Amino acid sequence: QLLALSVFFTPLAMYPADRKDVRIVGAIIVASGVVFAGWGLADYLTGTRFQGRLSVFLSGTMLDPNHAAASLLLPIALAVGTLLETRNIWLRLAALISSVMMVWTLFLTGSRGGLIALAAMLLYIAWRTRYRFPILAIMAIGGLASLLAPTVWDRFADKDLGGGSGRLF
Repeated sequence: QLLALSVFFTPLAMYPADRKDVRIVGAIIVASGVVFAGWGLADYLTGTRFQGRLSVFLSGTMLDPNHAAASLLLPIALAVGTLLETRNIWLRLAALISSVMMVWTLFLTGSRGGLIALAAMLLYIAWRTRYRFPILAIMAIGGLASLLAPTVWDRFADKDLGGGSGRLF
């Protein structure tokens, strides 16, 4: 995987990219996150789960739910940035739908680290941009909505999971 990333990013780092190129790469990253989230949600909703958590199965191989959650962080960040910055109503609507779909997928993975990383990422974006109140409102709504799928919250409270590190109780 490291070799694949190196092969991908080395020419990209040497290429003199302009704003259009960066937008295209960002759109590809968000689109891949949406496809990944759609695949995971389809597996989850058809009953293919790992210990009750969303995971992605390809050719009989399962992707760890924690890795699935981590792989959604960059596409979520780019989709949220597009949602907040663009003036195009259709692009804003697409970014909203993409963000909701990927965050829902992240919650269903039950990944505590993914949830903490998502919260830290959104707090950092709120701190560094002028969109503090919209982001904090989105976080509050998302936190309340996450109670509808308590997989991750159950995992925070379960003392029997792996040595007790990172639990609230």
